[in-house]
Amino acid sequence: MYKLLSSALLIYVFSVSTQHLNAQVDDNIMWAAVKIQKNFNSKTSVTLAPILRLDDDISHYQNSSIDLSVKHKFAKNWYGQVLSRVWFIPENKYRKFFFFDLGYSQKISQFKISSYFRTHYALTIKDRKDADFLRWGTTLSLLTYKKIQPFIFLEPFFRLNGENEFQRLRYALGLKLKPSKQLGITVALRPQTSLNTEPDVKVNHIILTLAYTIPDN
Repeated sequence: MYKLLSSALLIYVFSVSTQHLNAQVDDNIMWAAVKIQKNFNSKTSVTLAPILRLDDDISHYQNSSIDLSVKHKFAKNWYGQVLSRVWFIPENKYRKFFFFDLGYSQKISQFKISSYFRTHYALTIKDRKDADFLRWGTTLSLLTYKKIQPFIFLEPFFRLNGENEFQRLRYALGLKLKPSKQLGITVALRPQTSLNTEPDVKVNHIILTLAYTIPDN
């Protein structure tokens, strides 16, 4: 039963992804990242993740950033995380964000549901005022295969700064691959659309992430 379900989900993921790539969107943007994680113990870890973005249908350098995060599991299935992101933008401009996460995950039979509530806070740098959001991201993964996990993801963005409305929606279809204990690969298509704003902007994020966990001595 689970084998049939996982095969059907795999086919669905790739068929829908192809449809989105061919659909009318404003741009296709690649997010390519390398994540390096160090576990200090069974509860606390730190992750460094440089990210490269290519826009104009993945033909032009858009910007890059570096994430530095600390994650701590404080109870069964629960964790907290603080993430700092610095964006490097052409013409000597840059952006700075802090993300504060409260997350939960649980396995249910052959499925895993993971969810986080994120406070998205942007610093004002050189008179550039980025928006602040409350975000709720949820992932449903299929665990039938040990080294291949299809997943779906949904994340609405609720705008603060006195506007108090939903202004962005992300959802994703993808695969997590686990070639070895220390190495992980994520490939996903993550469409993003604006809500309650003009003009209406729709982009596809093509996500490619290589994750490496430093082994314990």
